[in-house]
Amino acid sequence: MKTQLRVIAVIVGCLTGCGPCTKVEKRLLEPPPPPLIYPLPSLTNQPQLIVIGRKAPDTAILLNGSVVVPLDAATNWSMTTTLTEGFNWMQFNAEDTRGVESGAVVVWVTLDTVPPSAPTIDALPDVVSTTTIIVTGGKEAGSAVWGSTGLLWGNDGSLRWAGLVPLLTEESNTLSFTATDLAGNVSHTSTTQVDRDTTPPWVRLVLPTNGKWVRELQPRFHWVMESDVVTSAIEVATAQDFTPASIMEKATGLTGTTWSPTTPLPTGRLYWRVRATDRVGWMGTSLVRRVELGKAAGDLNGDGWPDFCIGEPGNGPGYVYCYWGGPSLTNTASVVLTGENNGDAFGYSLAWLPDVNGDGYGDLLVGAPCAGGGCFCARGKAYIYLGGFSFISGTMAAFVTTGTSCGDAYGNRVSSLGDINGDGEGDFAIVAPNANGEGSDRGLVEIFLGGAGFSGQASKILKGVVNGEALGLELSRAGDVNNDSYDDWLVTHVLDPGGNPSYEVELIQGDPTISLPVLTRFASGLTWTDYFGRPHNGAGDLTCDGYGDFLIGASGADGGGVDRGAVYVYGGGVTPSTNPILTLYGYWDNDMLGVSVAGIGDVTGDGWPDAAAGPYAVMGPPPLDGYVFILLGGPTWGTVWTLTASRFLPQCDYPWGFGQTLAGIGDVNGDGIGDLLVGNPIDSQFTTTHGRVYLFFGGSTLDGRGCKNADLSFWGSLASSSRFGQSMAGGE
Repeated sequence: MKTQLRVIAVIVGCLTGCGPCTKVEKRLLEPPPPPLIYPLPSLTNQPQLIVIGRKAPDTAILLNGSVVVPLDAATNWSMTTTLTEGFNWMQFNAEDTRGVESGAVVVWVTLDTVPPSAPTIDALPDVVSTTTIIVTGGKEAGSAVWGSTGLLWGNDGSLRWAGLVPLLTEESNTLSFTATDLAGNVSHTSTTQVDRDTTPPWVRLVLPTNGKWVRELQPRFHWVMESDVVTSAIEVATAQDFTPASIMEKATGLTGTTWSPTTPLPTGRLYWRVRATDRVGWMGTSLVRRVELGKAAGDLNGDGWPDFCIGEPGNGPGYVYCYWGGPSLTNTASVVLTGENNGDAFGYSLAWLPDVNGDGYGDLLVGAPCAGGGCFCARGKAYIYLGGFSFISGTMAAFVTTGTSCGDAYGNRVSSLGDINGDGEGDFAIVAPNANGEGSDRGLVEIFLGGAGFSGQASKILKGVVNGEALGLELSRAGDVNNDSYDDWLVTHVLDPGGNPSYEVELIQGDPTISLPVLTRFASGLTWTDYFGRPHNGAGDLTCDGYGDFLIGASGADGGGVDRGAVYVYGGGVTPSTNPILTLYGYWDNDMLGVSVAGIGDVTGDGWPDAAAGPYAVMGPPPLDGYVFILLGGPTWGTVWTLTASRFLPQCDYPWGFGQTLAGIGDVNGDGIGDLLVGNPIDSQFTTTHGRVYLFFGGSTLDGRGCKNADLSFWGSLASSSRFGQSMAGGE
C-alpha cells in the first residue's frame, strides 16, 4: 500500500510540475509487457485447453479479468482452461505488483466435439483376383477418409472419396473406414467384406484311387474341390497327356463332385483328370489318375471276378486256399497251393499283387518265414505266383526269393505297395525283421518294382541300422497319403532297442527315384508292451478330402482299462499330422483291439471306402465273445458298425478269436458292393485252433450281423493248430 501511495504521489507531482520526475519514476508509470502465448489451435475437439507462454518476472496472468496464474518471479507459465462448444474468445493480460495490467492479448479457439458422419461405401464385388481394390463412397464435406493402412482422402469440401486399398489375406478381407474432421473427431467405422482369390482352385481326385482295378465300365468318379468352384469338367483318356485323339469322354458344366459315363468306357488302362473354375475365373486342374477298367481287383484267374486266398501255415508245410469269386462262389477251394517242407509256415503271410509282370493278370505273393531250416533257424522264403492260365493249371511259383541267414524270418510280412514310383505297374515288399545285417536283428525290407520283364530281383533294400531295430516288423500299403500320385507305405521298427524300447511307424513317401524319404514318423509314447504299430494298414480316403487315410493298431494299449487295445486313425495330408483324427478302444479288459486293422473298400454300398479293426481274444461278459468294428467312410465318416460273435451260438463255436484277421475282397458275388472276410485262426469247432473264416456280403444290413449269419464259412484241413485264416488276401 505504501508503494502504491508513493507511486500516486510521484505521478501527481510530475503531472503538476510540483516535484522532480526521474527516469526511475517515469518507469513506474509504464504497464508491464503483455504475456507471450505460444501458438494455440484455432480448432480443437479437446475441451481442456492448455495454454503455455512467457511473461515478465513478478507478474500474474489474467484470463478475461481473472487471475489464472498467480504473481511470481517465473518467466514461463501455463494454465488449463475449459472450452465450451463452439467459438471461445479469450483475453490474456499480465498484472504486475502495482496492480497495473498490461495490454491485452486476445486469442480465439473453436471447440468442436461432434464427430463427422461415417463414410459410405459403394457396392463392391464379393471376390476379386487382385491384391488391391479401388473403393469409392460418400463423405461429409470437410472430412478426411482413413483406411486400415492410412489416409485415403484428405480434408476437403467434396462429398465423394476414393482410395486404393490392399487386400492383405487370401480369402476373406474385412475392410474398415473412418472419417475425421479438421478438429480431429473420428466417425463411426464403416466396414465391408471382400474375398481375395489370386490362386487357381485346388482339385483332388478321390475315387477310383490311382491304379485301381475296376470291374465296371461305367464307374462312379468322385473328386473334392475348393468351396468357391462354380463349375468343373472331367476328362477320361487313353493317353496320359490327354491328346485330343485320346480323350474318350469329356463332361463339362458339372456343378457336383461325382460323375458316371452314360455309356460304357473301353476296357484297359485309362487316365482321368478334373478341371475346376472358380467364381473369379481361375481354373485349377487335378493331378492325373490311372484306372484299370474291366479288371477286378483280386482277380487271379482272369475271369473278371475278384478272387481271394486264405493261408493255413500251421498244417505240415503250410497251405494257401484260393477261391474264385463270381455267381458260383462256394466254400470249396478252387486252387490249393502247398509249401515245400513241413514246418515252412507257408501261407503265414499273403498279398494280392496288381500285375507285377505286365501281363494283365493279378498275381499272388506268399510268405513262408520258417522255410529253410524250420522256425528255430529259418531263412524264410517268399513265392510269387503269376495270375492267369498258369495259376489255374500249374500253380507253380514263377519266382522264389530267399532269406540269407539262419533266423532271418524272411517272408514274415509281405505286402503290395501299390505303385510307389509312378510307372503304372504294381510294386511290393518282402521283409525279414530278424535279419542281422551288419549287426544283430537289425531287419531289412526288400522293395520290388513291377513291370514288363520283371525278374524277381529286389530293386532296393532297406536295412536297419541299430542292433535289435527289427526293421519290417510290420509293413503295409498306405495309399496316396499326400496326394502326389505316388503310393506311400508304412513300416514298423523298434525304437531305442538297447534302452527303453517301444515301436515307431514310419510313413515312407513314394517317388519316381525310389529314394524312399520318410514323410512322417509316428511314435505314440506308449510302452513296448502296447504294441503300437503292430499292425497298420491304409484305409482309403475315409474323410473325403482327397488324401489317403490309414490305421495304426496298439493292441496292448490300456484304453481306460487293462489291455483293451486301441486303433488310431490318421488323416492324410501334404504333411500328415502325428495326431490321430479318431481313436477306437476295445470293449473290455484284455480284448486287445487293434491286433488286426484293414482298409476293406466299400462294404456298405454308399460308394465310400470303409475300414475295419478286430481284437485278439474277447473275454468280456457273455453273450458277446467277439466283435469287429467297421468304420464307415464318407461325408459323415466316423460311424462305427459292429459284427459280433457269441459262444452260445452253434455257428460260432469257439469265437474268442473272431476278427484276429480281416480282409476286404471286393465284390465277389456281383451285387455291386464290396465284401468282407473275418478270420478266426484259433477257432476250434473240431480240433484245437484249426481256424475258420467267415464271409460277409456287404450292404446296408451288415451292421449287427455276426458269425451266426455269415454268408459263407470256410475251413481248411481241420488239422490241429493249423491256424486256417492266419492270413487272407483279396483286392482291397
